[in-house]
Amino acid sequence: MLGLAACGGGPALSPFTAGSVGTWNREGEPPGLAFIVAASPVERGTVRVSLTTPDPQVLLRSLDVRPLGGSVPVSGWWVDGLAPRPGTYRLEASFPGGRYLNREMVVDPGALLPLAGNPSLTFGTQEFLLRWGRVAGAEAYYAELWRLGEGDRPEVAYPLFLTRGLEIRLDTGGLSLPPGRYRARIFALSADPHDFGHLADRLAFPFNVSSVWTPVASWGMP
Repeated sequence: MLGLAACGGGPALSPFTAGSVGTWNREGEPPGLAFIVAASPVERGTVRVSLTTPDPQVLLRSLDVRPLGGSVPVSGWWVDGLAPRPGTYRLEASFPGGRYLNREMVVDPGALLPLAGNPSLTFGTQEFLLRWGRVAGAEAYYAELWRLGEGDRPEVAYPLFLTRGLEIRLDTGGLSLPPGRYRARIFALSADPHDFGHLADRLAFPFNVSSVWTPVASWGMP
């Protein structure tokens, strides 16, 4: 699961609330659910989200409002391993400052965003490079670097950047990475949370996400 928070907008941005539900295409696993919520303007605090499925089941999530990458406002989104069912979903969200979202959407479990091709993680002497292939239908990408524990199970996460590009290059010293074995997970998103001015229009459609793991790479080990 992955949660990412923040909501907001500049003074020229018209007030809105928006949200969308869709599928999470997980490499090697059955599909899950994805949702995203957004509002402008909104104060710092916590967004309370409720997603009611056709079964019905109710997923409750809390997302902290904070800027991502400086002062750029983004929305809150989440992926969950619960298998998507065909039918109508109700997405509700309470935002700091009193704004409220309540909408229904039909989800097609077969509508999956493709996986990013050829993901790779390479460590150099002072930096690491993460690359992946372009995904048709994706407007943005997000990555996590994971330090692996016993049995190469993901153990410690290092969240990276939300980007429109196809690579992330970072100084390993800035992350204070201990020696060990690592993998990265790349998420492709059908809507770009940074494109806040057009996000309400984008979220009129289902919000679909895909994710793929890189092969294992070692850092600082003999």
